[in-house]
This record gives sequence, structure tokens and C-alpha cells, in this order.
Amino acid sequence: MATDALDRRVLLGALGGAAGIAVMSKIAQGGPLNPPAGPIAPTGKTVQEIYDKIARTDLGLAEARIPVQSLPGSPTATHVISQSGSYYLTGNILGVAGKNGIEITADDVSLDLCGYSMIGGGSSLSGVLATSATASLRLCDGKLTGWGQRGVHTQALRAAVLCDLIGANNGDDGFFLGNNHVCRNCIAVGNGHFGFVSQENASYFGCAARQNGFGGFDAAFGSCVESCVAENNSFEGIRAAFESRIANCEFSFNGTAGINVSSNCLVEHNMCTGNQTGIRVEGSAVRVDSNNCVGGGTGILATSGGNLFLRNSSRAAPTAFNFASGNAYGPIVNVAGVGDIGGVTNANHPWANFIY
Repeated sequence: MATDALDRRVLLGALGGAAGIAVMSKIAQGGPLNPPAGPIAPTGKTVQEIYDKIARTDLGLAEARIPVQSLPGSPTATHVISQSGSYYLTGNILGVAGKNGIEITADDVSLDLCGYSMIGGGSSLSGVLATSATASLRLCDGKLTGWGQRGVHTQALRAAVLCDLIGANNGDDGFFLGNNHVCRNCIAVGNGHFGFVSQENASYFGCAARQNGFGGFDAAFGSCVESCVAENNSFEGIRAAFESRIANCEFSFNGTAGINVSSNCLVEHNMCTGNQTGIRVEGSAVRVDSNNCVGGGTGILATSGGNLFLRNSSRAAPTAFNFASGNAYGPIVNVAGVGDIGGVTNANHPWANFIY
């Protein structure tokens, strides 16, 4: 009996060992350890193979946005956006005589130029023209240059956001904007008229206007212009209408005034250099505070009364301050070349205006 039991254990052990060896043998059956001869090559799909798998529609590749170049034109435009939606460029657009580049007739449009240029010609019209009086628009990231009229013409719009655009060497204005527009990080250079023209309640942040044939900015009622630059424009750096605010900007070497404002405006913390007049006030109820004017003919000029001038400074202008009767201002203190100004009368006055 003991011998039989031992024989069974030996037999089971042998069978188990054989099964284990078989299992291990199957596990060990991988691929060859030596790679095939030749250079290492990719085993996945190429970018072109993936691209070729993307579904297409009549408007282009299957993405949510619509390529502008797929849109038909009209007698007045190379391409017309006639429906709400998001659109983008797939390449540069070249101007055609007697036509706008892109005409927008729909409400609620987003247009991404994707870094491309819209290049007009002398007899072309505007690069982007919006005609709907009720529409809103977002336009960004591209260059509009050489159009016979304007780079961007959105005067009809009720609201728009424009960002990261260049309007250069257009026959009229770089940007001609409507009411309630916000313009960020845009540049207007070498245009025939103004760099930027806007209707009521426009806001400019971080924009620059240089070497335009008339002025840098023409800002209407209720505008806000902050951290902007206007340089070497033929006439004014900025002309701003009622209830506008101009702050933390730089206006240099413009042909007439760096800043020209009418009534009810706030002008603060700006730098004006080399303009014929640094700041010119032609209305009333204007506060001019903490600006610095250097060079030119007159630092700060008020041609009418009812304004307030505090904490401003002027240097190297034949006429530092010239205020018409009826204005209020802090004491004007001449500290040019005196060294320590602590002993100069009114130098420590909190509202003093300085000649230095």
C-alpha cells in the first residue's frame, strides 16, 4: 500500500512537472530576440495617412470652423460671410480691383485670420468690411495691408472685439470702427488718413499708431485709451471727444498735438515728447493730472476755461504752460537746474506743476 501511494505521488509530480514545463514553454514563445536588419523604422501611421482619414465636407476639412476661402464672392467682395459662425483663413487673400476682401453681412461672426495677410491693391476697396447694423464681430490675428480704402471697416457694427491685428499702408484709415468696439494689441502704420477711427464708447489697450498721414487715434464720445503709443503721425497723436479717458500712453513727435481733447475728459499719467504741443485742451471740465511733456513748442495748452491742471511737468519747451483765463491749476514751480528742490517755494505743494 505504501508503495502504491508513493508511485501515485511520483506519477502526479511527473505529470504536474510536464504541464508546468508546457505552460512555461508557451509563455516563453515570444518574438525573435534579434531585430531585423536595416535602420529602425516607425510602425505607426504617418501624419499624411491620418490627414487622409479626416472626413471632408463641401466647405473643407471636418472642423467646427468654416474656411473663408470656401465661400463665394459677390460683385463687391472676394468672399462674403452671410451666416453666423466661426470662420478662418487657410492662406493669404489678395485684393481685387473694385472689391472688398471679405464682406460680413451676418450677425455674430468670429473671424480668425490665423496669422495670414490680406493684401490689397491700389484700386481695391477695404480688407474686411462689415455691413450689418446689428451684427457683432470678433476679428483677430492677421495683417491687412495695401487696401485702397481701409484695412478694417466695421463702422456699422453695434459691438466688436479686435485683437492682434496690423493695418498697414492702406489708402485711407487703418481701422475704421463702430460703437462699443474693444481693440487690443493692434498696430496701424503708414495709412493715408488715421491709424484708428472709432465711434462712441471704444476702448483701446496696448495699441500703436505710427507714421499715419493724418493722426494716430480719432476717438469719439466716451472712449478709453490706455497703454497705447502714437508716434510720428502727421498731425495729432490722439484726438479725443467728450468724456474720454487717456491714461498711461506715449505720444511722440506728432506734427501738431500729442493729445488733443474736448470737454469732460480725463488725461493722466501720459508721456508727450517732441510734439508741437504736448497736451491741448479745447473744451471744459477736463482734468489733466500727472503728465510729463518734453520738447516741442508748448508743454500744456488750454484754449478755453473751466479745466483743472495738477501735478504735471514740462521740460525744454519755449512755453511750458499756457492756460486761458478761467482755469484752475496747482502752483507752477520752476526748478530747472536748481539741484535739491526742497528749498524752492511751493515745490512740496501736493498739486504743483513743474518746469524742469
